[in-house]
Order: sequence, then C-alpha cells, then structure tokens
Amino acid sequence: MSDLLSRNKRIVVSVSAMNKDSIIEALRMAVGISTGRRPFYVSLLFSGDGVINGVKDRVNEEYDKYYTAAQAHNVALYIDEFCMSLRGLKAEVIRPEFQIIKREEILSLLAGSDLHVRL
Repeated sequence: MSDLLSRNKRIVVSVSAMNKDSIIEALRMAVGISTGRRPFYVSLLFSGDGVINGVKDRVNEEYDKYYTAAQAHNVALYIDEFCMSLRGLKAEVIRPEFQIIKREEILSLLAGSDLHVRL
C-alpha cells in the first residue's frame, strides 16, 4: 500500500467569517472528521474576522460545547496572529484552548496538510 493511503491524513479547516453558521459548520466538520473510522489529524484555523470567535468575553454556549468536543478529540484550535493584530486583539483576550500562530507557521501547517477546507 502506498504511503499516502497508509498514513493518517492531516486536514486543516479554516474559517474567516464570524457569523454563527460558519463557525458552527467549521466546528462540527472538524469534530466529525476527527471522530471518523480512520484517524485524522485535524486543525481548525480562525483567520480574518473569524479570530473574534477566540475572544474570552465572546461567550456562546453553543460554541462552547463544540470547543470542548474539539479538545476531547485532539482537534488543534489556532488563531492567526496577524489577523488578531489587525483587529487590535492582544494574546491576553484569547481563550486558553486556542494557540496563536504566526503566518509562517500557518504556511507550514497548510503545506503539511493533505486537505485544506476553507469556509
């Protein structure tokens, strides 16, 4: 069997909108893919206006259950540092379950992925 078929796939789901439907769709997709029959390494990247959803004060019980499920299934949650800075956000206001990453790291994440789904 070829290496591509035998190894676990790396999938990045990115969302740049801040509307409720896009966020829930991205969270559900990431959790769903990570719980599949075959193990996948799933990362969820918030960029653009989507970084607002990583702010601690932005409490939404519907999002919270998906953030909890994502963590339980080892989905990596990332926030684009450049997009944060454009919106005047500091690291202190970001939820602890998110990892803030630089553009270079995002490029590496995407280059190392087998699939990138952008919502």
